[in-house]
Amino acid sequence: MNGSTEETKGELSADYTIDELSAKTGVPSRTIRFYQAKGALQPPIKKGRVAYYGEEHVERLKVVATLQDRGLNLRAICDLANQINNRNLSVYEWLGLEERIQASWAEDEPKIMNESEIQEFAGSHFRPGLIADLEKIDRLRREGSKRPASFFVPSIGLLRISLKLEAGGVDLKTGKAASELMKRRLGKMADELIALFVQHFFPEGDVGQVDTQKLSRSIQTLREIWFESTRLLFAQEIERAIRESFERGDFLKKKRRRL
Repeated sequence: MNGSTEETKGELSADYTIDELSAKTGVPSRTIRFYQAKGALQPPIKKGRVAYYGEEHVERLKVVATLQDRGLNLRAICDLANQINNRNLSVYEWLGLEERIQASWAEDEPKIMNESEIQEFAGSHFRPGLIADLEKIDRLRREGSKRPASFFVPSIGLLRISLKLEAGGVDLKTGKAASELMKRRLGKMADELIALFVQHFFPEGDVGQVDTQKLSRSIQTLREIWFESTRLLFAQEIERAIRESFERGDFLKKKRRRL
């Protein structure tokens, strides 16, 4: 990937010097050289001692910027560039696939709410001091000091769950501890599951050899059964844990302590 392409290869147009390419794309010349050295950008065409760049380089720089905006590091971008150069993969196929992979699974967006909206959201569960208590467990974050107050809600879903738990007799602090425990354990499980599926779909670590349409269908199938399988397996484990705890006498021991 490093070095320069000779003019005789003639595959690329050669319209811009590096400074002209920089002016056209807004990418500094030193960054263009860096991308070229790392393999993220095709080498230029040499005409004598001068290197020229074409529209293909303009498009590649746009792609690099897009991929960086989507969170890819330069090493991953270089790997993808190699796939493109080897004609194993269209970057637009990859971008479409990446968009489907990273689409929200939780369907839970943050929101800004004022006090009246929070009261309406809580409904019959609203009580004096609720907003302050929700702030303590980070379900609400006060925005500025203006009145009327507005609050950033990181997760509407978790806010709803906290309110339901309190209504069912589980205080907010305990509910928060439970959610943090689940997040830690589920986070590890999620990492292991994704590693398993990556190994399944990319056994050779080569995205260019994957049928993107087939992979998209598989991802959609996973999305459809993910929550069903998680709910079923977690419910089975909760049943097991309750049964074993009961058999050990944990519930009776706690009752004796209260007496």
